[in-house]
Amino acid sequence: MRLAALALAMAGSIDGSALAAQGHAKWTFMVYLAANNNLEPNSIINLMEMAEIGSTDEVNIVVQMTRPPDYSGYFGEWGGTRRYLVTKSNGDLSSGDFQVSPDRFSAYIEAIKGDLGLPDDQVRQITRGSARDRETAAMQLSVPAIEASEPLDPLQLAALEDMGSDINSGDGATLADFGKWAVQNYPADHYGLVMWDHGGGWSMIASDDTLAPGGIQMPAFDSALKEITDAAGQKFDFIGFDACLMSQLAVARVVAPYADYQIAA
Repeated sequence: MRLAALALAMAGSIDGSALAAQGHAKWTFMVYLAANNNLEPNSIINLMEMAEIGSTDEVNIVVQMTRPPDYSGYFGEWGGTRRYLVTKSNGDLSSGDFQVSPDRFSAYIEAIKGDLGLPDDQVRQITRGSARDRETAAMQLSVPAIEASEPLDPLQLAALEDMGSDINSGDGATLADFGKWAVQNYPADHYGLVMWDHGGGWSMIASDDTLAPGGIQMPAFDSALKEITDAAGQKFDFIGFDACLMSQLAVARVVAPYADYQIAA
């Protein structure tokens, strides 16, 4: 699930000789991160990958993230839907919405210490150590070392908008609203959209375990893409699917009127 980071790296090499005009960038990448389901732990990892690159004067990375309303993990203490402009991680401790929760992380360590074979003295060393000690342990337990020489950094992100816990990420209208918001607030010469979640080909994309386990079906996806591209006054340069089963011809026929390229597997 590295599609967004790959696309951002590619965009960073496109005609970067001059700074974008104030308020208008070369690229705006929209990432619809529908993680109100069992993929939620991976969403944090993918956000960290995006933040390794971060937004610039020429590239906006905007994310709408939905996770379970009763989220009980330790990367922040919130659930529901929030919007972000992803900035580059600074290599420091986590802060903002994804700050590692000491209490939740301590509870997690206590719950899994038997499975990991951790003696009590080592558990105390982790849970009662410095914030950096806890964060190091949290990253080691939760974030795989994709490249050992370049481990991912913690996040320092604060929401642009907290949309609450009753947003249905499996509704095409929610996708359309995000896309139109991104076009209005982050105008650009080029637009890309990444759909992140479970995929089911023609049958669905973006399941929401709370409000719409069936996800966004293709007719509703078609309508959302039309609304977004109408608002932008142009097609997407690409629409990518960080989801399974989305390279079907039936999906491509939906995408074709609204994007120059589709990226899917």
